[in-house]
Amino acid sequence: MTTVLTDQQAKRIAVGNKIGSSGWSPVLSRHFGKKGGRPRQCTNDELLKKITAYIMRYENGDTSGIPTMEELAISLSMTKAGLLKRIRNADDQRLVNAIDYLMTVQAARLINGGISGKMNPSLCAFLLNVNHGMVAKKNTQMV
Repeated sequence: MTTVLTDQQAKRIAVGNKIGSSGWSPVLSRHFGKKGGRPRQCTNDELLKKITAYIMRYENGDTSGIPTMEELAISLSMTKAGLLKRIRNADDQRLVNAIDYLMTVQAARLINGGISGKMNPSLCAFLLNVNHGMVAKKNTQMV
C-alpha cells in the first residue's frame, strides 16, 4: 500500500528533518530525548576540579608526555581560546592559579625530560622558549 502525503505533511517532514544553524533537529531530539541548543556551562568549582584532576594525572603517575593547555582544553571539550577566555573572564583567582600551576608543571617536566634524555632536548628547549620565555644563552669570555 502506498501512502500519499499532502503538501502540508511533506513540508512538515522536510522542516523536521532539516538541522538548523543551532544544530537542533526535531527528528533527532525525538530519538535521543534531547532538546539541543547550547550545552550547559560548568561552574567555576566544577572547572577547577577538572583542571586539578588533569594536573594530578601528570603528577601522580603519567610519566609519558607533558601537560599542555591544548590537551586540557580537549579533555574539557572546549577550544583553547574558549578555555583562556573563560579563565580571563572568571572572577575566581583559583582558576588563574590552577593554569599557572599547570604551566609550572609543564616547565618542570620539560626541564627534567630534556636533562635526563627521556625527551628530545632540542624540542624541550624550543617549548621552553615558546611557552615560558626561557632562552638558551652562551657565555663567552674574552681573555
